[in-house]
Amino acid sequence: MAATYKQPAKAILLLLRQTGRPLTDIANEYAATVSAVGAVLVRNEFVDLGATDTDLHPWEIRPEHKTLAIMQHFRVLNR
Repeated sequence: MAATYKQPAKAILLLLRQTGRPLTDIANEYAATVSAVGAVLVRNEFVDLGATDTDLHPWEIRPEHKTLAIMQHFRVLNR
């Protein structure tokens, strides 16, 4: 049987985030994981993830080049 987590209502979650509560505090209070709370925020468009590294370059990266050190540095810089 899968574990069940209780999550706050979307409105409460948004209010908690707007008051500056960290995801870890919210997750601990509701016995959920941080990633679950973050996923609810993203799913309900409360959080803008921003541009990804693929949005920032106009060229296609071949699969064999995606793991090169230069591409890893590029992704780190974009964070």
